[in-house]
Amino acid sequence: MSDERRTSARILTEFPLTLSDDKGDVLDPHAIAHDVSDKGFKIETHAELSKGQTLRFALALDAEGDIKGRARVVWCERADVSYWAGAQFLKLSWADRRRMGRITSPSRFNWDALADRTILSLGLLLAAIVGYRALTSTLWRGILGDLVPAAVAAFAMGWALKELLRRR
Repeated sequence: MSDERRTSARILTEFPLTLSDDKGDVLDPHAIAHDVSDKGFKIETHAELSKGQTLRFALALDAEGDIKGRARVVWCERADVSYWAGAQFLKLSWADRRRMGRITSPSRFNWDALADRTILSLGLLLAAIVGYRALTSTLWRGILGDLVPAAVAAFAMGWALKELLRRR
């Protein structure tokens, strides 16, 4: 099998898999899925499969429940004690396809940097508004002068909380 055909990221681990035929009869309730990608997966099973066969499957990838759908066997071979096959997705629900994409291709966007910039921007905007009010109103000058230490402390606590919640 040529590796040049692999165009999508794979999860290189094992996941519980239940295989059924088109009628819904269970072929193997304890099959294992390997090399899961957004296009399909490799099957390790005790059921005899054939190239071109259509299967129903229930793939347990995460705690949200099984990903269910239909797949076609694109290759198969017999090993000593089991069968190995490659399955290509034919039908997945929209929600399961999105879950599969989130699992196999997580976002590479730097959400922590966005949070840092947002907090800093809001802090600067608030400081500009408060500064403007303090300069234009004698009443606010006295009130804001008393509130500055509390505002700085609140900003520092918010920043510390963000750092505590940051993914490592």
